Amino acid sequence: MSRTHPEVARALALLVARGRPGDRLPAERDLARRLGVGRAAVRRALSQLAAAELVSTRRQSGTYVRGTATSCLHCRGLREEWS
Repeated sequence: MSRTHPEVARALALLVARGRPGDRLPAERDLARRLGVGRAAVRRALSQLAAAELVSTRRQSGTYVRGTATSCLHCRGLREEWS
C-alpha cells in the first residue's frame, strides 16, 4: 500500500519527535525504503518539516533534527492521534 504525503510527513514527524536536536536522520533512500514510498515523497515531507523548523538539511551531509515535534502545533495533534 502506498502512503499519502500527509502520512509520510506524520511518520517523519514521529521520527523527529524521538530524536534530540542535532541528531541525524537516516538517508532519504533509507527512509523511502522503510516507509514504502519514493524519495520524492520523502523529500516533500522533509521540506514540510523544514518549513516548520523541525529539521534542517545540509547539502552533502544529511538532515538533522532542529527542534522537537512538541514545538509544532501540527505535530501535537499527531502525538495525540498516535497515542
